[in-house]
Amino acid sequence: MSKIRLLSAIAALFCVTGCQYLMQQQAFVTPEITYSEKAPKLDIKKYFNGDIDLAAVVQDADNRVINTFTAKINGKWEENRGTVQYNYLYEGGKKTSRTWLYTLEQDGSFAMVGHDISTPGTGKQIGNAAQMLYSLFIPYDNIESKQNISFIDNTYLIDGASAILISEARSGGKLLYKTTISLKKSSSVTSNKEDIAAKELAKEPKEPVKESKDKN
Repeated sequence: MSKIRLLSAIAALFCVTGCQYLMQQQAFVTPEITYSEKAPKLDIKKYFNGDIDLAAVVQDADNRVINTFTAKINGKWEENRGTVQYNYLYEGGKKTSRTWLYTLEQDGSFAMVGHDISTPGTGKQIGNAAQMLYSLFIPYDNIESKQNISFIDNTYLIDGASAILISEARSGGKLLYKTTISLKKSSSVTSNKEDIAAKELAKEPKEPVKESKDKN
């Protein structure tokens, strides 16, 4: 084979490989998150502080249910740094856990790191919504070897205690599965706030009750 043909073949190979790479990157365009102007504003530092109950359903790319799970979440913050622990319980009794460290910036953006995050995650908050982008090095589709899976998590605050999280998992721009998650602040947190409010109300001075005089 002449040098010209060899170089042409190499150039064609690079062209095909490069085009495939660009197509994969273009296929995975992060959509802008929308939010409700009437709903309460989401503050991840406030919401992911204390205990949260989680329930989720997982669907494949054809919307077939492939798994369900629950989790207990506990978050603790010191200034702009938060430690959030997740303890999962899947179908069949399988348990997993993870701990993520959050760093919150003044503009409301934030970063996440954890033992299962392959690259540092990033996030932003706007209105009642927050969006997180990250990648996990995890097993997928009953394959023992781990794969690098990219995630887009959109969280929407409904009220002071409830939120909905929609998570999409992708590889090479292709949707693998979607998880719909219900988040609920623990009732103990709500009850503690109610107890505090009741105690503050009890401290307020009360007007003395005037005794009625019998005119007879």
